[in-house]
Order: sequence, then structure tokens, then C-alpha cells
Amino acid sequence: MRPYSKKKFIRLRLFSLCLGLAIMVAIAAFFFGNGSNQLPNFHGWVVQDVLDFIENNENLTVNFELVHSEDMIPARVVSQSYPPGMTIEESMTITVEISLGIEVP
Repeated sequence: MRPYSKKKFIRLRLFSLCLGLAIMVAIAAFFFGNGSNQLPNFHGWVVQDVLDFIENNENLTVNFELVHSEDMIPARVVSQSYPPGMTIEESMTITVEISLGIEVP
């Protein structure tokens, strides 16, 4: 087997360096990415889960509105005022509608 030529050796080293940097960037994006400062889709969440999310995001204030819904069981989120995936800005207030269940006349 013939030893690598100098050009091939340099290309291999450069490829290894680029691959290593790409892996490090991917790991950093995973751990330090902005996924935690985006609004989730609260639809169907239990009220306690929404409260836990608020506790971990001090920039977010949530107003709860109680509504009757035929589509959702009681104590679950029916809708939210901002779309999922939106970046949570400083001192942001959203409104979350919580189901009371079917309205009984």
C-alpha cells in the first residue's frame, strides 16, 4: 500500500477539521439553542403544565380566560393568543383560554 501523498494528507486533515467543527456547532446549537425561548403549542395542555412552563420563563406573563368548549375536556387549553413557535420577548403577555367543558343550560 502506497503512503498518502502530501496533497491527500492535507485534504484529509482539512476534512477532519471541518467535520469536527460541524459536530461542535451542532452540539452547541442543541444545548444553547433558542428552542427554550419559543412559545409551544399549548393546545390540549393541562393547566398545571402551562403553569410549570410559565415558572421556567420569567419574561412571560399569562392571562387565563375560562370558556365553554364542546371540543375540549375541562381544564385543558383551547387556544392561545400568539402562535406556537413565536419567540418570547421581554415582558410578553399572552392569553390562554381554558375549557370549562360543555355549557349546561
